[in-house]
Amino acid sequence: MRDDEVIGCHLGCAVTRGGKRYWSTLRFGYTEAVFSDAKRLGEVNAITTFMALESAIHEGFDYYDIGLCVARPDEGLLKWKRRRGGDVDSLGNHAYMFLRLPKAGVARFLWDTPLFAAEGKELTLHLGLPDGPSDEEAASRYHEMVFGGLHKIYLYCAQNSGEQFLETLRSRYANLQTPPVMERIPSS
Repeated sequence: MRDDEVIGCHLGCAVTRGGKRYWSTLRFGYTEAVFSDAKRLGEVNAITTFMALESAIHEGFDYYDIGLCVARPDEGLLKWKRRRGGDVDSLGNHAYMFLRLPKAGVARFLWDTPLFAAEGKELTLHLGLPDGPSDEEAASRYHEMVFGGLHKIYLYCAQNSGEQFLETLRSRYANLQTPPVMERIPSS
């Protein structure tokens, strides 16, 4: 509410996992006046997120799940959540899409389209480093793809490349309590 005007709503629920309580946002909803104005929508969405977090803290939850987003490592909403300290987590969602990597050009495919994957209950990240880009270009390309909550990172690259970039990647994850395992996979 803003004064007597309805602005939007928040739908969420409590989830308990591993003895920890999560407040999970399912959906925010806004009036047409808010939704049709991009600037106002951004402002109201930020305020709604803050208020939901504030409420979760006040109610004694251990974690706040900001909600679902597209599971693409280079997607904007996921980057926004990562910059605010969020970790990736499937929260037990089993609605996976299965994908078989191409027989040739895997490194180029994953350079163009990095992917998350599930291995059992663990989340992994698959990155590509094709022939051509330098280690500096790779560091720039993957600069904002550092996510907490990953079990393993696979780097698909040419036979004799990727070691320097893998060290850069390790240093970016070094401050996490449990950094992911990293594996270099020679690929075309």
